[in-house]
Amino acid sequence: MSKKKQITLSLNVNQRTQLHRMLMVQGRGEPAKTYKAFSLAKKIELTPDEEERVEYKEFFVPNAGIRATWNKAADFKADITIKSRNLISFLFEQAKQYQDWEVSEDSMDLFQQLGIEFDEDDEEEEGDV
Repeated sequence: MSKKKQITLSLNVNQRTQLHRMLMVQGRGEPAKTYKAFSLAKKIELTPDEEERVEYKEFFVPNAGIRATWNKAADFKADITIKSRNLISFLFEQAKQYQDWEVSEDSMDLFQQLGIEFDEDDEEEEGDV
């Protein structure tokens, strides 16, 4: 993944929200790390027009932090292009290390787009569950 000169991710609102949250958590620390996380977060976050289009709203939940809702029927995918090898590598590494991903098809699609691979030994054989 880190050798790519450019990557274009096709992300829905949930995927963009998950990535943004991951960057806000994983980006804490030294200034260079925070700068990379901030740069990526600005590319990924919804624009005001997009927020209006999907009726996006953030609210605070005690003991849980900031949460978001949006009109799923108005959801759409947007292509987000990242043209920096350093930022691509940073995004890949931080996504691999993040420990709070949703268990969903959106997450699995996001991992696939990022090129995050899993050992087949980690997967259950069909019928083993």
